[in-house]
Amino acid sequence: MPERQQSVIPLLHPVAHTDPATARALEQLRQEVQHYLQLLAERVDTQAGIRGTPRLYADLDGGGMRLTNIAMPAVGTDAQRADQALSLDKTGASYDAGNRPIINIPRATAPRHAVPLEQLDEDMQQVLVSPTILGNATITGDLTLGGAFDHNGATFGALGTTPVAQHAAQANVTGTAGGATNGAMEAIADPADAPATADALRDDLVANALPSIRNNIDEVRILANKAMDVLRTFGLMAP
Repeated sequence: MPERQQSVIPLLHPVAHTDPATARALEQLRQEVQHYLQLLAERVDTQAGIRGTPRLYADLDGGGMRLTNIAMPAVGTDAQRADQALSLDKTGASYDAGNRPIINIPRATAPRHAVPLEQLDEDMQQVLVSPTILGNATITGDLTLGGAFDHNGATFGALGTTPVAQHAAQANVTGTAGGATNGAMEAIADPADAPATADALRDDLVANALPSIRNNIDEVRILANKAMDVLRTFGLMAP
């Protein structure tokens, strides 16, 4: 830090006079003027910062001039440089942070408050954990769900179909064909070429064709019931 300069105070020399009374009056006047010069010099030096910290006792008006070459602020009451704070851009329309991070922002409590990153992260995590969409949502890309998909709406449509309400309930098909299932369709044997009698033809059909037909009918019944079970399970058909 540069050393403080010493004040330069003009010294008034005593004035000699032959008349003692006049000499005393001149000396008293010299001392009073010297005293006021001393006070004036002290005030000027203080305002200029030569021998102390300038102190203002009224508002400072720069007259449209800029205040330049100020030091870096050290405490909260110091003046701040333009390159250290948000400042208006050249157009005066927005604030410019100068590509520097803004820290110590409090949590937002009103719609127009700035939001700190940690609060935004928390809100986004909450949205991702338990999202609630009040209006329509359009997703143009792929949507991958890692958890359960719970559709609580009154209608549903997929692959471009118009959403419709749940289909009415349908009872399962009761098995009365008397067949047995094994998960495969069976071949149906042809009847004999030249049965001796109608009874022989009947016996041949009962023995060779009808069991496979009954089994195949029961296979279709099982598949139909399974398909309806799937529709009920996923809510596309009422129970």
